[in-house]
This record gives sequence, structure tokens and C-alpha cells, in this order.
Amino acid sequence: MEIRAARRTDLARIAAILEACRTHLISQGIHQWDDQYPTRVDFEDDLASGTLFVGLRDRSVISTIVLNEHQEDEYREISWEYSGGRPLIVHRLLVHPHQHRRGVASQMIDFAERYAAKNGYTEIRLEAFAGYPASLALYDARKYRRAGIVQYRMGCFQCFEQRVSPPVPFHL
Repeated sequence: MEIRAARRTDLARIAAILEACRTHLISQGIHQWDDQYPTRVDFEDDLASGTLFVGLRDRSVISTIVLNEHQEDEYREISWEYSGGRPLIVHRLLVHPHQHRRGVASQMIDFAERYAAKNGYTEIRLEAFAGYPASLALYDARKYRRAGIVQYRMGCFQCFEQRVSPPVPFHL
């Protein structure tokens, strides 16, 4: 899978993936996202700030991830174990439902971890909807630390954190 910075021409496909994800989650009784969040405007803002990335398979966008330094106000309520450094925050990880169980989300998180190491971040922080077991299992399996719960309009979200391993130098 190729991962690259998003382009304006990707926005229509991202909107389609978002709608497919919403429909899929609702069919499973998971009400994580609605028509108020996330929106196409959120992704347009992410694109404009250079923080939106897409995963491609066979030249077609199948996933998205946003990587930036924006922490919600609710993050102040969390007792982060890894603090005092420069955290990278993961937002809006979407994988088209037709691509589920193919390792796409893990590859997107692999990318986030490499991006963090390359760009001098010391830790990664994110939240996952507490009512979506597959999402929680992804971060548990990757040994992310559960740091606490925050409450948003749509429900409870589990906060996770992970230290960033510095890149390993390559020597000939």
C-alpha cells in the first residue's frame, strides 16, 4: 500500500469513504460519527494545513489519517504518562469497509509512527471510540497505553499513547 499526502482531487473519494464508514458502523450499532463530525470541511481544512494523508491500493484511495499537534481541550483531563515532549496527535483514521481485515489500519498507524520519528515527535496520542471494539483492539495489539477516557457529544472515547522510537540509523 502506498501512503502519501492528500491532494484536492482526493476529497471526493475521502467523502465517499467517510459515508461508507458511517453506514457500516451504524449497521453494527456503532454511532461514532454522524453528519456533524467529521465533515468534508474538516478534511478540506486538514488538506489546507498539510496534515491529511491517504492510503492507496491499486492507485485508489482506500484510507485516510490526519497527523497534527492539535489536542482537544478534553485531553487536559487525561493523566498522560508520556508528557513533557512533543506529541503527534492522530485524528480521523478511516478505512473503507471493503478493505477491513487487510491490515490497512495497521499500515496507516505504522506510517504515523514513522512520520513521528522522522519529524522529532516524542509520543503519539489518539482516541478511539469506546463502543468500537475493533478500533480498541488495534491499539491494544500494538501495545499502546490506555491513558484515560474523554467524553464527547457522541459518547466515550478511550485515549491511547505510545512513545516514539527514534529512527534507527542505517550504516553501510
